[in-house]
Formats: sequence, structure tokens, C-alpha cells
Amino acid sequence: MSPTSPPCVLLVEDEPLIRMLTTDMLDALGYVATEAGTGAEALAIDDKALAGLAGLVIDLGLPDCPGQEVARRLRLRRPDLPVILTTGADASEALAQLAGGGPAVALEKPYQFSELQQAAGILKTAAGSVA
Repeated sequence: MSPTSPPCVLLVEDEPLIRMLTTDMLDALGYVATEAGTGAEALAIDDKALAGLAGLVIDLGLPDCPGQEVARRLRLRRPDLPVILTTGADASEALAQLAGGGPAVALEKPYQFSELQQAAGILKTAAGSVA
């Protein structure tokens, strides 16, 4: 990633409308979203792309694999990966499963721009300041 490139976030969300809206919000925050609609698509990311990510924004309720399992498996490849879990349910168990790695926070659906902005603070911590 060049110094002028915006940081990239892997966004994993199976609902197309939510994925589109979150991509737009991330763009407004200065991030570029690489989108995946399933856990399998997210896990297919190559190591070079994974190493360049500012973080992961992932839905816990994916149809093919629980989001916390996808995050855990990506963290096996990159332990410091910051993770924002999105869910309509309690995420405390999922957060506990990710303890000991990079920063992780939960974002309750439906979320507003300001809530995503606050959660994205862990991404800035990991990737440096956003231009």
C-alpha cells in the first residue's frame, strides 16, 4: 500500500443492501472496502492482501459459517487483525473467542454512521491515521 492509498478493510456481510450501505459509510470514513458475501469468500483472501488490511468488519450471522469462526481463522494467519463484529444479538461470547489477538469490538445492528465511526477507531489504531 502506498502512502497515499486509503486503508483497506475486508467487509463480510451476506445482505447486499447492508453491505452496500456499510461500504459507503467506510468510504466516507476514508477506507476502501473489499467486499465478501460469505465466509468462504472472506477466507479465500490471499496472505498479501490480508497483511495489507486495516481491519475486518464481519457479520456474525453469515449463512455458510459463523462470523466469529471466520474472524478466528483469519486471525490464525494474522493475529493482530482488528475486528469489528456486527450483529443483532449479544456478541460477548464471540468477543471472548477473539480475546488475546488484535483489538475487537462489537457493533449492534442496525448501526448508524456515528456508531461505525466510533468502532472504526480500532482500525485507525492498527493502521495509523486516516488521511
